[in-house]
Amino acid sequence: MEPTDRIAQRAYRYWYDDGIVELVGAGLFGLLAAYFYIQALAPQGPVAALSALLLPLIVIGGMLLSKRIVRALKERFTYPRTGYVSYHKRSPARRRLSVVLGALVGAVVAFWTLRSEVSLNWLLLIQSLAFAFGLAVSAWRFGLWRFWGLAGLAVLAGVWVSRSGWSIERADAAFFGALALGMLLSGLWALWNYLRHTQPSAEA
Repeated sequence: MEPTDRIAQRAYRYWYDDGIVELVGAGLFGLLAAYFYIQALAPQGPVAALSALLLPLIVIGGMLLSKRIVRALKERFTYPRTGYVSYHKRSPARRRLSVVLGALVGAVVAFWTLRSEVSLNWLLLIQSLAFAFGLAVSAWRFGLWRFWGLAGLAVLAGVWVSRSGWSIERADAAFFGALALGMLLSGLWALWNYLRHTQPSAEA
């Protein structure tokens, strides 16, 4: 890796040094786990079908709220200790393109799932591999060793729930619950380590 690449990697890794992103992510995954668990307990019928419509709202609303919570926590704990870093922001056109591409990929996967005879076990395993891939990319790109552990946890949790024989709702509740627990422990360790090695500035 070139020196300039190392500097850029260190700058982006700074965003994850305090573990706040993982802690907030653990809260979001915990919310998803609770949602799927309630779905598993709810009787089938119009109420269950209506509650299924809440999932996109939970995901989108949770992501928007998570960004605000991360920003607020960093203003409280991180910036007074090690300063603020302004990252390059994507243009509105690129953000809209990302949303459109994400929606298209989701639609293709949903259509393929409904029209194919793929077993539930394979769907759960594919889901876990997708999460593991995203965590592994972050681990490799930013040099975050603890994210490699989270990627491994995603694979193990996927294998576990795919072989459990549970319903899709209960399996997803267990999968997201395992990820939430892993991110909670990882985030707490990173935050403890960060607070232990940093001190608020005199101005703060």
